[in-house]
Amino acid sequence: LLGPKYAQRLVSAEKVITDFRTRRVQTEIIAFAHACEIQREIMEKGLRKIKPGVTTLEEIGWWAQDQLLKHGLPISYLGCEGPGVIWSAGSSPEELDRPDYIIQRGDMLLWDWGIKYLNFGTDYKRYAYVLREGETSVPPGIQKAWETVMKARQIIKRTIKVGLTAGEALQAMVRALEKEGFIYTPFTDIGSKDREIVNSLGDSEKPGISIDCHCVGNTGNSEVAVGPSIAPFRPDRAHLRLNPNNLFAFEFIVHVWVPEWKRRFRLNLEDNAILTEQGVEFLYPPNEKIILVK
Repeated sequence: LLGPKYAQRLVSAEKVITDFRTRRVQTEIIAFAHACEIQREIMEKGLRKIKPGVTTLEEIGWWAQDQLLKHGLPISYLGCEGPGVIWSAGSSPEELDRPDYIIQRGDMLLWDWGIKYLNFGTDYKRYAYVLREGETSVPPGIQKAWETVMKARQIIKRTIKVGLTAGEALQAMVRALEKEGFIYTPFTDIGSKDREIVNSLGDSEKPGISIDCHCVGNTGNSEVAVGPSIAPFRPDRAHLRLNPNNLFAFEFIVHVWVPEWKRRFRLNLEDNAILTEQGVEFLYPPNEKIILVK
């Protein structure tokens, strides 16, 4: 309709939109940090309220929704789900999928949640372990996996820099992680192919690692389509540059071989952060330890 003369003047607004959406001003940063802190307080308090043999998974979810209402906030866009059980010392996998499952001693919990606040959406996780009688800490296999996750976070944290494209940042992460003994297990289809890649590690002592550092911000849990995405399965976002004050989900998965279980254990760590000229900074206390439920 425009004709060749005017059509050739058209330029994609993608980079303008991206720069506008990812460069946050002070008031936005303060509001988003406040949302993250509200979520952190609710999640950590909720996990510590668990009574083994009494509390169900869905009770934690409904309790969390009540806390949001007390803050004058809407129900989470993720619904009323509470934490899930990713490993259990005594319960069968079939039992763990039920929302009315009663949390037992020896259960390892992962809570992936997010809240809405002033048109912002958060997205991060917390872990908890329900101690068995006589235990004072998590089992050695879980502790080994956790220490590996913390090591990976430090490597990734010092690698992400302002000015890099998302693709360049991913390449830099992989090089740094492989130098420290990790094996890169890239997401490809978020399904069978990924399992094949991880399973191919066998009983290697070297941990596998998958990366998905995506944008967070407005209208939902993750604005993965707006802004740079440091992940192999969003190549259309790889050319976008990491700007100062970019809010993002610092997310990755580590796959650690646990000899006593004769299988690989997966931990998915995620916290929301901001990228500044000083590097990656957390807007609230990040996940440093597994919460112990007595």
